[in-house]
Amino acid sequence: GHLDVWDSGFRIHTTQQTYGERWGERKILLEDVLDEILATSAPELRLPEPARRRRRADAHMSAALDAVETGRRREALRLVAGGLRIRPAAVANPRVLTVLLSLPLGRRSRPLLKGLRRVVRRRGYLHGRRPGAAKR
Repeated sequence: GHLDVWDSGFRIHTTQQTYGERWGERKILLEDVLDEILATSAPELRLPEPARRRRRADAHMSAALDAVETGRRREALRLVAGGLRIRPAAVANPRVLTVLLSLPLGRRSRPLLKGLRRVVRRRGYLHGRRPGAAKR
């Protein structure tokens, strides 16, 4: 059977060892590894293509924000472009606008972006909904 709902999640703490400035890149690698494992070992468990594209584009946008936050502007643009190639509808993702608005500010945007991302993570405004909100 298949349930088309989110049934798990994870939390990121700034003090944990796996937390770092390149978490988005790790998400991209994780998507690659999981997709390969499922494709070869359990193809019936793979997500539908639209969901796979959404997850991969989301990972690219997270990595782009990581790049802006650490001063890697060209890499941020490359990651946004890659995410939009994977899923053009990701242009509506608030992270795209955040990256594009942060780039012209240069170093001044880093502390603002870091603070904004901390609030988003703590309050759970990921994927367009608050924790405990009705799942679709």
